[in-house]
Amino acid sequence: MVFLAVFLHLGFWQLERAREKVEILAAQEERAKGPGQALVGISSDPHAVAGLPVELNGRYFSDQVFLLDNRVLDGQVGFEVLVPFKDEASGRIALINRGFVAMGRTRNDLPDIPALVPGHHQARGTVYVSGEKSGTSEMIAEGPAGTTIVQVGDPQLIADQFDSRLYEHLIRLKVDDVNALPRHWPATVMMPATHWGYAIQWFLMALAVTVAWGIFTFHRSHRQEEEDNFDE
Repeated sequence: MVFLAVFLHLGFWQLERAREKVEILAAQEERAKGPGQALVGISSDPHAVAGLPVELNGRYFSDQVFLLDNRVLDGQVGFEVLVPFKDEASGRIALINRGFVAMGRTRNDLPDIPALVPGHHQARGTVYVSGEKSGTSEMIAEGPAGTTIVQVGDPQLIADQFDSRLYEHLIRLKVDDVNALPRHWPATVMMPATHWGYAIQWFLMALAVTVAWGIFTFHRSHRQEEEDNFDE
């Protein structure tokens, strides 16, 4: 009975998670259809801005690069390149995720990062809300082109390196932007179908426990009847 209750609970929990994912994906798809919004005035509420298209006008801090560690693309290990961007309209700085670069020969070797196109830019992208809020950083290059490896893409963890407040979430650069790099950014790590599959597994395990209990009870009852008849 304990295992039956646990398996049923986990099955219904996965169904609830699938329903939540469907709603989240539908909301993000609806937001993505809208025009790019200016950074000034947009909410920092993660539920309201996840997947929101944005347009920033200004300049990159090309002398400051943050490499988001432990990324993989097409079987290659590497980093995602995060570059601060000063938005002129809002006066705020946002971390722009350009995309993926492969790791160098060793961890102390800088990866080959394509240079930013110089000058004023209109950076178009979407807001990405990360649930990771703790990590470490590691400087791997000194001088004007300082490059830092970070374990978590949370702007608040590196905000102390800037005079003005960073926007709370990453901006993922659109693939057709002139400064975009290769990437693989699925809408969610686990799609609703995966949750449904897990739910079916839990329900099947609940069914297996019920069948096993029924078989065990039947054989025990049958054996008890045989023993009673033998005693008579």
